[in-house]
Amino acid sequence: MEIVIPLLIQIVKMFCLMFVGYILYKQKVFNDETVKQVGNFLLRYVIPSVLVTSFIREFNIVEFQLLGLSFVLSIVVIAIGIIFANIMFKGDKLIERFASIFTNSSFVGVPIIIAMFGQDAVFYLSAYIVIFIILVWTLGIYMMTGDKTEVSFKKVITNPNTLAVIIGLVLYCTPIQLPTIIEDVFRSIGTMNTPLSMIVLGTYLAKDSIIKLFTNKKCYLVAIARLIAIPLLSILFLKFIPNEYMQIKLIVLVANSVPCANTLAIFAQMYNKDYTTSAHIISFTTILSIVTIPIIVVLAQMFW
Repeated sequence: MEIVIPLLIQIVKMFCLMFVGYILYKQKVFNDETVKQVGNFLLRYVIPSVLVTSFIREFNIVEFQLLGLSFVLSIVVIAIGIIFANIMFKGDKLIERFASIFTNSSFVGVPIIIAMFGQDAVFYLSAYIVIFIILVWTLGIYMMTGDKTEVSFKKVITNPNTLAVIIGLVLYCTPIQLPTIIEDVFRSIGTMNTPLSMIVLGTYLAKDSIIKLFTNKKCYLVAIARLIAIPLLSILFLKFIPNEYMQIKLIVLVANSVPCANTLAIFAQMYNKDYTTSAHIISFTTILSIVTIPIIVVLAQMFW
């Protein structure tokens, strides 16, 4: 239970930063183009820097095996989400289905995991992030377009986060060492992850009336799936994993319990889907997650 207090403190800090983003957008210091550029900077440089630095450590066979376990568990809990979403949201409920499956494991998951377990724990979270990238650029694109020719394996491989994990694994598994000054640059860039990602999420809240979020029935249905049902099913599955792997279990659980991915709104805009509802769902689940994530963590520890 000792990790719940730092988790709560971190979530409160994150929401304070979101409020900063809300004000910046309302005051027109930030506009849609600014938010887009900051989001690209996060995805292309900041989060990859966090991932690379998490691998800068001495090789340890036990840690490497735990990373493999994190990959396996991530695949299973994401599969649970896919199955549940397809059962709950059938037919043309594309936005709800996508929102329930794909989580904001980078923007929200990274700072929470750092608060719970420290910077080194991102090493294990990277497994979930890589699986997310693979699926969002294959299954996610197919869901949005219904066209297999739109699926891009090239985008999976060339995604900055995928490349960061590949580079990180090379550094981790070989004697190659980055010059100290380069390592320091990566770490400095990585420190921007929490403030910038939360400010970007805050701008989503400012784009529309808060009242509209709480009167959109689709938001409630997705929140039940994304923040409650899928995490509870994940807890049930992870119960069968020995508690000697408690940290890995919690990392995977939290990654699968965070709000809907920003990718939902990006893809909705790209493929002429319901962007407004997508933005509402992202904002709504992000607001509710301040309550649901700590509860899920407490329930997991009690049940396990």
